[in-house]
Amino acid sequence: MQTQTSIPAKSEPLLYRVPELARVLAISRAAVWNLISSGKIRAVRIRGSVRIARDEAERIAREGIGR
Repeated sequence: MQTQTSIPAKSEPLLYRVPELARVLAISRAAVWNLISSGKIRAVRIRGSVRIARDEAERIAREGIGR
């Protein structure tokens, strides 16, 4: 019996780079950097590259950014 494994079509990335998150949220890259600096967006640094988790992007889209 052969088991087929389906490969999902193009799925959302696990981690976003700053320009990608800016595009997804329809805000500027500078705004994303400011939100990271102020602690309103949680980000991680991987080998010098700043990344934002998909869960964090979904939280922002759902709840927004408080002022």
